Parts: sequence; C-alpha cells; structure tokens
Amino acid sequence: MTNQVTNNIFFPHLAADLYVPASNGNTVGVIESKNGGETLDYVENGDVINVAIPMATAASASDNSVVVGVFLGAGFSLDAGISWQPLGGIQEVITQDVKYQSSSGLYSVTGVFLNKPAVAVSASASNNFTVIEV
Repeated sequence: MTNQVTNNIFFPHLAADLYVPASNGNTVGVIESKNGGETLDYVENGDVINVAIPMATAASASDNSVVVGVFLGAGFSLDAGISWQPLGGIQEVITQDVKYQSSSGLYSVTGVFLNKPAVAVSASASNNFTVIEV
C-alpha cells in the first residue's frame, strides 16, 4: 500500500535510497525515496513486526535489504520496503537506533532487550541477530 507524498526538496548528494520511519496517523511505515528525495512514497509496515512507533532505519546500498527499528520491535525487508518480516533473534526490544556499516556489511540494532541495554548484530538483514549485552 503506497501513497505518493509530494515533495519540493531534492537532495542530489544522496546516492543511495532513503528510508525514514513515519506514520500517516492511521498506520506506521517508512517514507522511502529511490531518487535522492525528489519523490517520496509512504509504505505501510502493517502489523507484521508489531510496530508501534517507528524509530530508525538502515539500508544497504548494494542490495534491497532494509532494517527498521520500532518502539516495540524490529523488522526487515529484502525487497526495498515492499514487504516486511520480524527480525530473527530479537525479542522484547525498545529500539534506540539501527545502523548499517558498508565496510563490514553488518547491521546493528541498539536498544533495551528484555530490560537490559544491548546491541544486536547480523551480517544479513534476514539472518538471526546476535544480542550482546553492554
């Protein structure tokens, strides 16, 4: 379910796709751009990943994988945000941030996992994440 969002701002310095957590007031999802912000689309996440309040996203520039962290969970997409699944290995997380490091190819989700501060790391958006308490 995609809704076109009008935008008059263009970011020519953005070479990669852009994903921003968002809500339209009725659903939660991501606002995505495939052209540096020239056009934006709102893509619903639905309730597949127990979304409540979207917090952060990270995407790989080399493929179509995206990880989104939400207030009460985290999820991934392998098709540039068209469909979403819950992240494996992550339970009861309050997400604080999501990052993708291109040099190592690692995704990370930081937050509170089972009431303890931790970071979850994976070499793939679709693989189980390893949670490391900090």
